[in-house]
Amino acid sequence: MDSVSINYARTDTLNETRILPRIGAVYDLTDRISAFASYSEGMKANPFTFYAGSPKLEYSRQAEIRVKFDSGTGLSGSLAAFRIERENVPVTNPTDPFMLTSIPEGQQMSKGFEADLVWQPSGPWKLIANYAYTRAELTADIPNGAPAGSTLPGVPRHSGGLWLDYDTRTADSEGWRVGGGIHAVSSANIDQMNLYKTAGYATIDASASYTGDRFSVGLFAKNLTDRNYFTPYYRYLDGRAARGEGRKILLNGTKTF
Repeated sequence: MDSVSINYARTDTLNETRILPRIGAVYDLTDRISAFASYSEGMKANPFTFYAGSPKLEYSRQAEIRVKFDSGTGLSGSLAAFRIERENVPVTNPTDPFMLTSIPEGQQMSKGFEADLVWQPSGPWKLIANYAYTRAELTADIPNGAPAGSTLPGVPRHSGGLWLDYDTRTADSEGWRVGGGIHAVSSANIDQMNLYKTAGYATIDASASYTGDRFSVGLFAKNLTDRNYFTPYYRYLDGRAARGEGRKILLNGTKTF
């Protein structure tokens, strides 16, 4: 792999060849339940990172097990468990007083599970729910920085949402569709040393659209209540947070000729 990184008048070239296996399999347990398992490895460069010293290629290993089901009565969903390991991840240089440079010393591991449910009985109603639990942490000390076991910045432990849809569109796709829901996340650390973190928050979104003969129009609202919240800032400037996106109203339309 060749990577050229041009940052602040600096160029770095990396050369390495490695076999990266990928394997996956699906097995139907019953007519309505299936299981999936996969394993893969990856390698990549981070060309837009300003390294304090020599860069390294980042390696990753990922394993996942997923079970999907369809009850045949309008309820379907999936449950998955995963584990991701990463090596040579760029992290903020602890010795840089301006926190603008990185060092390729991050050894990280993320594991958890995800659950998705869809309930769609006969009629126009549809309910979608999802939840994710993620434990992401350093697996090795950062030299002169955060110790192993520190939680990774910007990764909430809990996240999920609930969305209710009312769809009156006919077989030819004409009619109204209205929906609304909530998205919530727990607190997240914003620095490698885990000294600061953002608070958990929840936002409400909504949408309404109408599809007619060869045209459609839709109105979408994000963060409908204009909830004030903060999210971790760019990975440079370690330990900063930025205000989350406020209320946003979008109107769009399409016409087919």
